[in-house]
Amino acid sequence: MKCKISNIKLIKYLNKELSEAESRQVELQISNSENCLQLLNELKATYGLVNTFPKLKENPNLYLNVINKVSETPKNIPILETKTIPIYGIVRPILLAASILIAILSGVFIGGKFTAQSNIEMATTLNSEFYINALQLESIENYLME
Repeated sequence: MKCKISNIKLIKYLNKELSEAESRQVELQISNSENCLQLLNELKATYGLVNTFPKLKENPNLYLNVINKVSETPKNIPILETKTIPIYGIVRPILLAASILIAILSGVFIGGKFTAQSNIEMATTLNSEFYINALQLESIENYLME
């Protein structure tokens, strides 16, 4: 049968963080269930292994040491060191102006070419265009007979 006690409750039981009533309930469940007893023994073994490691000493000056190190570093260190070419600052605006000029001139050239062609086409179309039954005065039979 599975243990009904949560791992957190067992850990609190081992650390003696439970109230007396909760501790008695956990002890009763442990005594009635072999799975709970096995889980408790595994947790005790894990605690025993963890306690064998040497404990680290606290450094009371850690905060001050970090603040001093941060304040000692120079503020003008670039994060990414990039090499800039001085000519690039001049070439970039020139290239931008040249591309805008080319775009404008090509637009004027293409627009002028199509406008000239469309004027000639419009003149020929107006002369040869027939208005069939423009005022709806003729019947369809007259149109078909022609």
